[in-house]
Amino acid sequence: MTNITHILAAHGAGDDSPSNRYIRQLAETLNRMGEFAEVICAFRKGTPTFSDVLERVRTRQVIVLPIMTSEGYFSRKVLPRSLAESPGSGDLNVTIMAPLGTNPAIIEITEEIIVDAATAMRFSPDDAEIILAGHGTRQFAGSCSRTVEVAEALGKRHADWSIRTAFLDETPYLADVDLAAMNRPVIAVPFLIGGGQHVSIDIPRLLGISESGSESTPPLFGRIGNRVRVCTTAVGMHRRIPGLVRNLFRAASPKTQAGAA
Repeated sequence: MTNITHILAAHGAGDDSPSNRYIRQLAETLNRMGEFAEVICAFRKGTPTFSDVLERVRTRQVIVLPIMTSEGYFSRKVLPRSLAESPGSGDLNVTIMAPLGTNPAIIEITEEIIVDAATAMRFSPDDAEIILAGHGTRQFAGSCSRTVEVAEALGKRHADWSIRTAFLDETPYLADVDLAAMNRPVIAVPFLIGGGQHVSIDIPRLLGISESGSESTPPLFGRIGNRVRVCTTAVGMHRRIPGLVRNLFRAASPKTQAGAA
């Protein structure tokens, strides 16, 4: 065990939100593994915040993993600025890692989600229209780039897959995708971390497989006419995520024994 505090830094959606609960559960899972001195959470929306989390740290060395899909506005601008403004930050050695979603293993996880969804409905991904649904933002150019990169990587691996990207908050918008023109099953994979309302309400509603405002737990399966539509779980909630985060923390942590300087 290393004498380092590890922080999971996520956008969040409020303390009682499913997104924040998921990140707290992830921290609890990592703490139960017993490999790290302490794993704690920090949120843009929730407590502790990015600005005050360092006040809770009891070690000099801190490693922060942005639980985000891409190098975007929050990972490049908001998080570093907020940590730097935190009381006591000048006495700490803080390392901010690359966001979780940029790790190469995320491509394999996304691939597995697609295959599992198709298998559950007894068709091949080759016979589906696959939509990688990211959040995106108009605040930071390039925030959608990782979603596009993963889609392109999967397209190279599977030449027979029909895969595209669409976004909730920038073009091309998921709301503008002409689903009615698709004469094959549709698999929408939320390229998000905690999911929350976007996965339980927004994306299923845009797919036409849930009523407006109703909340459901993915994966969700529905039919429009004789065509299947699927909204999978969020990429960041896949069963392999705790192990991936553990391995990332291992790789980032110096091989210093607990109690060493």
